[in-house]
Amino acid sequence: FNAEFSQVKVQLISSYTAELKDQFSKGEIDIILTTEQELDAGGETLKEAALLWIGAPQGKAWQQRPLPFASCQS
Repeated sequence: FNAEFSQVKVQLISSYTAELKDQFSKGEIDIILTTEQELDAGGETLKEAALLWIGAPQGKAWQQRPLPFASCQS
């Protein structure tokens, strides 16, 4: 990609959907990928996939209530 489009700068940002949509509406971001139930005006579905839970082999955390959950944003 870089050899053919050397003048294009690609910057990847990982953030919350609401924040990405706000930046997009202000013209600060050109393209955003989000997970949504409904499409906004001008939106396009790129992929539909089932959610997948990933845990430790033989783990039982999924059986606990409330469900222990960890999320990371860098």
